[in-house]
Amino acid sequence: MKAVMELRKMPLRGVLFFSGMFVFVWLAVEPRLIYHSFGMLFGYPEFSTGWAFFKEVVAAPGGVVEYVGGFLSQWFCFSGLGAGIITMSAWSFYYLTGSLVALCGGRRDNILCYLPAIGLTATYSAYSHPLNLCLAMLTSLLFVVVYERIPFRRNVSKGAVFVILAAVLYYIAGGASVFFVVLAAACEIVMRRGVRFGLVMLAVGLAAIRLVIFCFVDIPARQAYTILLPIDPETAKQTGSHSAVLVSGVYCFVFLFVLLMALRQRKVASKASGRQTRAQRKRKALKGDMPGKRFSSGRTMWVIQSVLLVGITVAAVGLAWDRDERQLLRISSFARDQKWPDVLRAAQKTLGSSYDVFCNHDINRALFHTGRLGSDLFSYPQHPSALLLITGIQGRSTIRDLKGSDMFLELGDVNFAEQLAYETLELRGDNPHVLDRLARMSIVKGQTETARVFLGALSKDLVYGDYAEGLIQRLDNDSKLTGDKTIEHLRNCMLVADEAVVNYDEETLLGNLLERNRHNRMAFEYLMAYYLLTGRHEKITENIQYFRDLGYDKIPRCYEEAIALDIAMSQKEPNMHGWTISNRTVQRYEAFNSVGRNPIYSSLDPRGLKEVLARDFADTYFFYYLFGLSRLSK
Repeated sequence: MKAVMELRKMPLRGVLFFSGMFVFVWLAVEPRLIYHSFGMLFGYPEFSTGWAFFKEVVAAPGGVVEYVGGFLSQWFCFSGLGAGIITMSAWSFYYLTGSLVALCGGRRDNILCYLPAIGLTATYSAYSHPLNLCLAMLTSLLFVVVYERIPFRRNVSKGAVFVILAAVLYYIAGGASVFFVVLAAACEIVMRRGVRFGLVMLAVGLAAIRLVIFCFVDIPARQAYTILLPIDPETAKQTGSHSAVLVSGVYCFVFLFVLLMALRQRKVASKASGRQTRAQRKRKALKGDMPGKRFSSGRTMWVIQSVLLVGITVAAVGLAWDRDERQLLRISSFARDQKWPDVLRAAQKTLGSSYDVFCNHDINRALFHTGRLGSDLFSYPQHPSALLLITGIQGRSTIRDLKGSDMFLELGDVNFAEQLAYETLELRGDNPHVLDRLARMSIVKGQTETARVFLGALSKDLVYGDYAEGLIQRLDNDSKLTGDKTIEHLRNCMLVADEAVVNYDEETLLGNLLERNRHNRMAFEYLMAYYLLTGRHEKITENIQYFRDLGYDKIPRCYEEAIALDIAMSQKEPNMHGWTISNRTVQRYEAFNSVGRNPIYSSLDPRGLKEVLARDFADTYFFYYLFGLSRLSK
């Protein structure tokens, strides 16, 4: 029996639970993807080294939590460290909730104490970032635990400490101090039956917070009360909608759970103080000290509760885990890091309902950089809007601006790339990736001092700081970075005219770039892709003359198919400038046409014919031109 009791006291369940959580978050969720989404899906958690930033942030209510949250968020760029931060936050919820339950007379290892940790894991599985909200609530719970453990002898000293804690907590965690006041007052009423004193505590605590807001906070009171609370619209926008829902649920759960445990302990204490019959004592001994307990064996109950905990965790995380979003973020992350083969490998698993124009855009860039855009364009679902992201997309989008800025910088339209980068800064704050791009654009344009301003801001970033300082040193040695091949290439391709971008279309933009530099192969291939995606195969034929100058040793497959179709439809032999269409392309075109002439398929409707042709020709321009679809399109 003693061995069983020792087994129950061991934190084995917690060790296994949080170890498993760490591994899952590290390898499956991959916090580096959450770091990548900063500034795209939600606001960038700003953090800079130095006293100036520290003093500015901590001077505001909730600034301490925001400073710590911003610092910790930077380490999400490493999945292992990010998983450790998430796991420690989840463990803190478990520990503090258990501490409150223990103060109410319950068991610290009650499986319900794990629910906030499960909710946090589920939220991160949906790729939200509730860290600041969680830190604010954890600080509030810590203050409640500390307050409840202080052995007060008089109500006056108890009330004074309570007011001081409420005011200090508002400075540290903003609106989370309201939760401290409400929960501490409710515990006083329920646990100690001090109804009058509890109500006085509630009123005085809220008044103390209101006084701090009136004296030191220069924003409307309603807004001041909701700082770092999930009901604040700005906070929800910065952390993601899932975050607001999770933290709201955790607030409600902890409040109700602690009060129910306190009520239960009060009921148990009331029964213990009265007389019990022999039959009542016997029933209590059989039931044990937990509601609904049917086993006297601690080992059996431990196993049953652990299995239940695993089931709840798997169900919650399984429902919340957004696998599609994970794949899209992986592709986007690989594209930003210019790991083009990884983009295409990941894309093979992302051709379902989650496939969007931004994923399509990244895939097209990867196809170009791997030398496959002209050959494998239709091996992936295509939409003309995805090519440059400048037409066919409604409203402003941070994702569009970020990806478009990278795209146009590569193409050589530095002015347009710069415009989109500034719009991103305006919408989402100082994203280090954008600061890096703006610095490089300034170097390309010969604006060295402007580049130093951006690099100076970037040098205070925890992740990019060393990189920025290294680039500043390179500028000290060579203000134009003439030895940098990428910089020199962009200068050769860059549009010279400094004009505002108004209603650009793809053909005009790419045409201007080619007028500036006829050997801009990226602009050429994107222009050819635009013609293919808009069904203008005659334009491919017109540009055969430039293939050799751009370094082609053969005509890419999709170009061949477009030329073959143009010849068949125009019934004219164009000037091929010494090029020939491969026998394989000719044979595929003939096979494609023969299906439509086959009596077996003559009775099929367009949908049926499409399904037949898709078996062998879904990756061809022939199929795309006829149906407007390419391989695996949904």
